[in-house]
Amino acid sequence: MEVKPSFKQTVIGVMPESWGVVLLDTVAKRGSGHTPDKKHPEYWNGSIKWVSLQDSAALDNLYIEDSAATITPAGIANSSAVLHPAGTVVLSRDAGVGKSAIMKEEMAVSQHFMAWQCGSKLDNHFLYYWLQARKSEFERIANGSTIKTIGLPYFRTLCIQLPELLEQRAIATALSDIDALLAAQDKLIAKKRDIKQAAMQQLLTGKQRLPGFAGRWEVKTIEELEKVGIIKLSRGKVISKRDIENTPGDYRIYSSSVKNDGLFGCYGEHMFDEEMITWSVDGGGHFFHRPKHKFSVTNVCGFMRVDKSRLGYRFLGQCQEFCVSEVTVKFHGIFKLNP
Repeated sequence: MEVKPSFKQTVIGVMPESWGVVLLDTVAKRGSGHTPDKKHPEYWNGSIKWVSLQDSAALDNLYIEDSAATITPAGIANSSAVLHPAGTVVLSRDAGVGKSAIMKEEMAVSQHFMAWQCGSKLDNHFLYYWLQARKSEFERIANGSTIKTIGLPYFRTLCIQLPELLEQRAIATALSDIDALLAAQDKLIAKKRDIKQAAMQQLLTGKQRLPGFAGRWEVKTIEELEKVGIIKLSRGKVISKRDIENTPGDYRIYSSSVKNDGLFGCYGEHMFDEEMITWSVDGGGHFFHRPKHKFSVTNVCGFMRVDKSRLGYRFLGQCQEFCVSEVTVKFHGIFKLNP
């Protein structure tokens, strides 16, 4: 690979010539932790915050300042757990592998975590973002049949790119600013979702009517609508990853995964060329598709055809989304809406 001027190729990738490559252990003190014996209640529910796998959801948000469990000084004294100072960078090496955070205050950790106290040549915020950028690598190298984990020997040989400290801090600040922007956007999106939910509560129950509409509403179940031919419910067909690999094509296939809007892959055949409503029938996530392209769904998806001359399918889809807490699995796994 051609390297640009003022850059160099190293064992961990291309980087500016002015940057160095060092063992992480030479610029940060590496540690871990332990779980005090749970047979001793005097080791638990103390004043020392103890980061464990229960705190996975709190990671990847730059800082961690609380923990699900706490331990006592006796728990520290009678185990291999140690207190790590505020500013320590922690990384999960087991379940939730690759998740990281910076301790806001003094804490202990379980044996499932690595912990680094940065020396004078390494900024802890830079290290946090450096670990974040390598999350996919950590996930790739983790191994194990039940719980994926990264062994300690890997971290003993872990190397890091090392710019000057001033540049490290500038990089960390720029990335932190982006995080703050994303957090603000997330709050705005959450607020908009709340507004939408409130509007659905009012409009889809008839508590609030749109201008020009005053007629009486009827209440019908999905089953009743199916009996009179307004809708038709069914489920998709068995399509495996092997099928997709052996019969590649341009037609999209949807399955029960909510990732990528349920997209399972592309296939050489299709079931539908009209707008449909589809959803998971396995009791998991739900999603709705109204694509304007030819597509299919797997057998773990239900689909709904609507007589659009008698019922607006967009309205029906919104009703189903609003009433998702009322959805039950009946009739061999096909979703029906309760009244």
